[in-house]
Amino acid sequence: MLFSGKHYVRKDAIGGIVNALLTSISVKPVEAPFHNELLAFNAYIEPHMGNALEVLKHFVSQYVIQIPQVQRFEYKGQQLIMDLFEALSADPERLLPQATGEKWRKAQEQDEGMRVICDYIAAMTDAYAQRLHQQLFSAQSHY
Repeated sequence: MLFSGKHYVRKDAIGGIVNALLTSISVKPVEAPFHNELLAFNAYIEPHMGNALEVLKHFVSQYVIQIPQVQRFEYKGQQLIMDLFEALSADPERLLPQATGEKWRKAQEQDEGMRVICDYIAAMTDAYAQRLHQQLFSAQSHY
């Protein structure tokens, strides 16, 4: 079922796996007293389902995440982000949008300007980051 050529069969199989994993979790109170109720409990997965989860994680890592096509795509994204950070941090007053530039100037007083640039890049969608990268680095950039 999981490797069916029919998408709806795969979807049902994945849904069944997720349901089995979720329903095998139990929530139990912890020994130490906490003032915050959220910290007073831990979630535990049944050992056999925990083992199954580890097998699934290994499978996904080996046959999905680590394949060269995905790794090349990830590398390209990393390079794009590093290029953006390098450019924006080299000349933030000129390259950052006005509101972000103002945040950067204020943050510089506490030597936190780089954090503003990191936050700005982290908040970008993939499409926006690609457009900005093209504007900054491509000769065929369209404003």
